[in-house]
Amino acid sequence: VKLPCTKAKYLRLTWVKPNQAVHLKSLVGHYQMQNPKPQQAIDLGKPRVEAGTWYFEKPSAIAFTELRFKAPQDGLLYKGTLYSRPAKDSEWRYQTRFLQYRLQLSHALHTSSAIELHHSTERFWKAELEGDHQFTPSQLPTIEGQWQQQTLIYLAKGAEPFLLAYGNAAINKAQNSGISRVIQSLQQSGEKPALVTLGDTTHNTQRIDITQSPPWRKVGLWLVLLLGTAMLAYMAYSLYRQMNQNTKA
Repeated sequence: VKLPCTKAKYLRLTWVKPNQAVHLKSLVGHYQMQNPKPQQAIDLGKPRVEAGTWYFEKPSAIAFTELRFKAPQDGLLYKGTLYSRPAKDSEWRYQTRFLQYRLQLSHALHTSSAIELHHSTERFWKAELEGDHQFTPSQLPTIEGQWQQQTLIYLAKGAEPFLLAYGNAAINKAQNSGISRVIQSLQQSGEKPALVTLGDTTHNTQRIDITQSPPWRKVGLWLVLLLGTAMLAYMAYSLYRQMNQNTKA
């Protein structure tokens, strides 16, 4: 069971069917310490409000790791449950509970930390608020989604110079790729594709030697083949000696 990073001391495990006679003998937890990767953020705007529920969606299949409800002014608190689904006709799935605030206390501004997600690629989202809070349009938060940048590692093979390319070399060039239809659909929907930019190139001067393990499987097959051949030769020799003895007798 993968969990987002949390500092909570106590965790609760609830069964889907509480009547099942399940007994846990032990629990083992694994954690990993690593430097955080740089984050990228996208502004999703204000949510759409319907019957006290907030709705918003992502413009592309970005794997969100964090969400923030950025309050426009001090003294606002948002508390509720977050759900998501991949398509409009799919069922809503529980993601997490959240508590977002922006409070001015003792001449200091206090803001909540981001809502942690586990690389969720769902497109449609909704937030069900707790309590009878009625927020005016000016009090609605701006939703910000964040995701981690990906790192590609290329291992050089052979002698220089090298050609760095990204894609599938097996795909042939098409006469009608349909790019015009893609552009037309984007213009009709009003969506803007995200821009791809290149960061700094990291050169690794350390040589990486790839060691291959011995082919034990091939060695075993050859040994079996040699043993089988030796056994056949021994049986043939024994049969030959027996035939010679019978002839002399």
